[in-house]
Amino acid sequence: MTIKNKRIAKRACAVMLSLAMVASSLAPATSAEAAKKGKIKSVTVTNVNGGAIVLKKGEKFSIKAKVVRTGKVSKKLTYKSSNKKIVKVSSKGKLTAVKNGTAKITIKSKANKKKKAIVSVTVGTPVQSIKLDQVLASVAVGGTVKIAATVNPADATVNAVTWTSSDENIATVAADGTVTGKAAGNVKITATINDGRVYTSTCDIVVLAADEKKEEPKAEEPKKEEPKEEPKPEEPKEEDPKPEEPKVNEPIRLSMDGYNETPVWEDD
Repeated sequence: MTIKNKRIAKRACAVMLSLAMVASSLAPATSAEAAKKGKIKSVTVTNVNGGAIVLKKGEKFSIKAKVVRTGKVSKKLTYKSSNKKIVKVSSKGKLTAVKNGTAKITIKSKANKKKKAIVSVTVGTPVQSIKLDQVLASVAVGGTVKIAATVNPADATVNAVTWTSSDENIATVAADGTVTGKAAGNVKITATINDGRVYTSTCDIVVLAADEKKEEPKAEEPKKEEPKEEPKPEEPKEEDPKPEEPKVNEPIRLSMDGYNETPVWEDD
């Protein structure tokens, strides 16, 4: 190797060494800056219960997403549908149900694509309400009472009802709505149906002690009708005495003894 080539090689090594030193000095600063900027911790959907929802054809629904972060990292999200022919989604998370079927909507963080949430959307018949056949019932300790739930409409895509008791020490409830009394007291039984939007209906249960008798509602006694007074017949009014008609003078007949004829005088 010539002297000239040796000099070039030395210079190249010096340059590479300098670059390495600069890179090593910059690395801690970059990490510190990234830590200061923050990071995405989670992405969740807040207005779809259970991660799945039923929409009717033509319905629009806006997804509400929550981003938990540290620092000032961007909270922007992207939205994507697995099947645009069933459900469309806008860049702001607004869904449009196109036709019957199921599609998945993926919501990702722009700052960290590993942080995401997924919502399953079924286009079908959503639930409108749930109603129980009783709002108040009683049962003895050890006894049972059945509560029935009606989902409206009857052909809803989701029709599974979940039953819960506010205090299982007082009463428990089975999957078919049968309530069993455990101890004397009051308890609330709740029927819930969830198709992405939650509907509930409740029944108050009074659990009676074993020696207490279940009081049946007393029938109201019919009111006695007081005898109606018969209207008294009106007494005939006394007629005013009619004035006496003047008597017509009768002819005066005179009898004269010794005469053959009896003269008669009449008034004019």
